[in-house]
Order: sequence, then structure tokens, then C-alpha cells
Amino acid sequence: MSIGQTTGVSVILCLFIYRAISTYPLSLDWLFLPVAFYSTQFIWYFVDIHKRLGPWEQSEPKSHFVFAVKTFWVLFLFKLGNIVLGSVFGMDTEKYTDRIVKWELSPEHKFLFSNSRTQDILYALAAFYMIDFLRYWAHRIGHFSFFYKTFPFSHAHHHNQIFVNPYTTAMSPMFHLSTVGTYIPILLIGANGLHQASIMCWAMTMFPTATQHLGFDPLPFVTRWNHYYFFGALPWIPLYHMYHHNPFVKASNFGNSTMFWDYLHGTVAPETVYHIENGRAMDKVLEKFKDLKELDQKLNALYTVGQGLNKFDLNAGWNMKMFKWSVL
Repeated sequence: MSIGQTTGVSVILCLFIYRAISTYPLSLDWLFLPVAFYSTQFIWYFVDIHKRLGPWEQSEPKSHFVFAVKTFWVLFLFKLGNIVLGSVFGMDTEKYTDRIVKWELSPEHKFLFSNSRTQDILYALAAFYMIDFLRYWAHRIGHFSFFYKTFPFSHAHHHNQIFVNPYTTAMSPMFHLSTVGTYIPILLIGANGLHQASIMCWAMTMFPTATQHLGFDPLPFVTRWNHYYFFGALPWIPLYHMYHHNPFVKASNFGNSTMFWDYLHGTVAPETVYHIENGRAMDKVLEKFKDLKELDQKLNALYTVGQGLNKFDLNAGWNMKMFKWSVL
């Protein structure tokens, strides 16, 4: 990217950020982020959640933990990115009360109507599965080289987290395409005045968003139901998503809310299916995690800029290379 292009992108980002900050002033919520983040990281590491409950039957390597601890400041970028997108879309997902979408279409342009709680629930369900479709494709596109490696998208940074925990969701610099895919259907029903439906839909979407990075599957029987009886359509995907973060498995399991579209498009990892049907990971998968010392060395290489699989580490410092455009 030339200096002129970089300057142009920077100016546009600064304008959006200024608008977002002026609309959503900084508050104590920002101070809560590092406290909650560090608490989660330390609990998952020192209680050894991954060894006790995780699918890889191995402790989190020290290099992985140290990298995650160093990365806490990326949470502020991710929060800021969501505020920027909320400002652009005219939505407030930070402190909504009776509504998320802050504006409405004029009466003559509204085309969705609800007269009961049942209709609100039906609209919320319809919007949820519309979001599911958009998030699947947004996430899959987010693995294209440009979005994967280029700031402010940089989805590769999120995938530096292999031993995931609930705060892995927010370890992604600024813009996640799936966030845009989430906002569009909620905006559609909210702008039509269906505020209760939009709030229900938001809550429904946040559930799989929060549970997909648990680092273990507390309800394996629900995962089996999802696989055998529901074609992946249940919003319960922690085991699937842990395989999505496994660097030794081909890129797959792109669903962020359900696995329905992965089943439909054939992008479910075969290793996940084996795990569900046999109650444990394949031997060839477990072999990759068997030697903790060797795994630690591999992750050290992964987190070295220019050598690792993801080749993107914001902890290395800000320079012009982070704005380099990658080809698809």
C-alpha cells in the first residue's frame, strides 16, 4: 500500500473513531476489560482447564499463555471497532435498554409488523438464522488472505489463540466481518420498529458467541444431538469451534452461531465428526499435542513475526508492514 493510500485509510478510520468516541464516551466499562480478561486467562491456565476438560488432553503451553497475556490491549481495539460499527449502523449494542437500533423508518416505508410476543419471537428466530447465514460467509471470507492478515481486520491474530477461553472472542483487532453480518438483520427488524424482536435476536446471537470459546464442551450430548438429529442447526458449537482453532486441522467449521451452513456446504472438519461419533479426538490429532515441550517450541515459532503460520502479531509493534495489502 502506498503512503497516500495508507494516509487515506488512516484518515477515514480516525473520522469514524472520532464519531464513535463522541457518541459513546469512555467509561468504567473500559477499565473492566483488563480485569475480566486477566482473571479469565489466569483461571483457565492455573486451574488447567484444557488438560482437565479440553479436547486435546493437554495443558496450555506457557508460550501460549504469555502471548495471550501480552495481547490484552487488543481487546480495546476490538471494543472500539464494535463501537465504530455501531455508530455507522446507528445501533447501540453497548448499553441498550428498550432498543438496539436508535432510529426507525418512516411509517410509509415499514414493511414488517408485529402485534404479539409470539410474532416478536418468530421475527427474532428468522433474523437469527439470517444472521447465521451471513456470519458463516463473513467468517469464511474473513479467512481470505486480505482479511486474514491486513489491519484493521487481521483475523489471523484471533487464530493465534489455539487454547481458547471465553475472552478469545474479543482477541481480534478492530473489525470482524461477522459483526457486520450480525448487525444487518438486527438493523432490518429494529428499523421497522420491532425493538423487542431485535433485542431477543441480539441475545440469541450472543449465546453461541459466548459459548463457542469455552475451551471445552460441557454438554457433549447436545453436540451429539446437533450432529445426528439437527443437521448442525442448534446454537451449540464449542467442540466444533475448538477444531476451527486447531492449526493442525484444515480450515473448516466456519459457523459462528450454528453449524448448519457447514453441514450444507461440506465444510465440517472430518476430525470433528470422528470426535463426536467416538467420544474422543483422533490419535493423529492428539499426537500433535502429546509432547508439551515440543508444542511450546512450535507455538514460540508461531508467535515470531515472519515465521509463524499466521504471520501477524500486533504485539511486535506498529509499523507500515501492518498495512500491507495481501492478495486473495
